[in-house]
Amino acid sequence: MSAANAALQSSANLARRAATLNAESPAQWRVTPEGVLQRSPQNAGNSAWQPVDVGAPAAFRAVTTSENDVWAGGDHGALFRSADAGSHWTPITPADGEHKLEGDVLSIVVSGTRHEIIQLRTSADQQWTSRDGGITWKLASR
Repeated sequence: MSAANAALQSSANLARRAATLNAESPAQWRVTPEGVLQRSPQNAGNSAWQPVDVGAPAAFRAVTTSENDVWAGGDHGALFRSADAGSHWTPITPADGEHKLEGDVLSIVVSGTRHEIIQLRTSADQQWTSRDGGITWKLASR
């Protein structure tokens, strides 16, 4: 292989690798003042923001991510989780015995070594915690 062909091959490999890395880069997420959940590819700039359909009408107030996990919460107890970077969404309904999530979801925090701890705060002064990735919930305060 000539030096020119080797350089072209190397350049093509670098371009493919860069495209692969960009495809795997996490998206950026935000909630607009109007409550619209939006996603943009990382470093794509302000013109790339697109609304996200979670499968149900909701006005959002909070969004957080941890790797491919995306949590979005909003008015009237709306809470959704995507385990695949926003491709598919599952509605989540925190409950602890007879207690149900009340008010609007104002904040969501994800922590833990496996991103298994989820904490929510609502406008009804509720604080919810899940230690198993959102499967079961405990109401911490009322």
